[in-house]
Amino acid sequence: TYPNPKYFMQRTNIDYFGLEYIVSGEGFYEVNGKYIGNTTNFVEWTPIGTKEHPFLGKFNGKGHTIRGLYINDDSKFPIGLFGYVGNSVHAVAIDSLKLDDFYIRSSYNVGGLVCQNEGILSMTGDTLNGIVYGNSVAGSFVADYFSDSLTTSLTIRNSSFDGMVSSSFATGGLVGKAENLIIENSTVRGRVNGTTSAGG
Repeated sequence: TYPNPKYFMQRTNIDYFGLEYIVSGEGFYEVNGKYIGNTTNFVEWTPIGTKEHPFLGKFNGKGHTIRGLYINDDSKFPIGLFGYVGNSVHAVAIDSLKLDDFYIRSSYNVGGLVCQNEGILSMTGDTLNGIVYGNSVAGSFVADYFSDSLTTSLTIRNSSFDGMVSSSFATGGLVGKAENLIIENSTVRGRVNGTTSAGG
């Protein structure tokens, strides 16, 4: 059985340590251009939700910003702000969230906001700005969305991404791979680099 879904509301901006950096080339640079060669002191984010214990419920960012999310680990899966969300019973909503200056990298599926999802997921009024690197399925909003029913869907509305998504397979500016996908009034700016099945 699954626990009852919860409602979470963000009440303030969050600056995550070590993440107020813009990634350029192979090194990290501060906004003022100072080179940061050693990232060992950066504190890596632990994604919310696993396959065994997915995030269930609603998260409302209330227009606040989470800045500087950082994950750089080839062994981690799933990775993103949220790792695994939803199931066949409970719908999930992530609304009015700003995710800024993030850098997320792994050899597996990589999502900026959500890595893996099953069931109904809606995202409305979210703004993302950052970099996603993967070696499989990658997307800024969602890496891999799975639906086992025609009645479930992934919906992205009034949202935007500005940055770069790069991977070798199923690479998307908003979504890497999905079934029953609805996108309305949402935009992508920046670069999408992929070898197979890449698109905005």
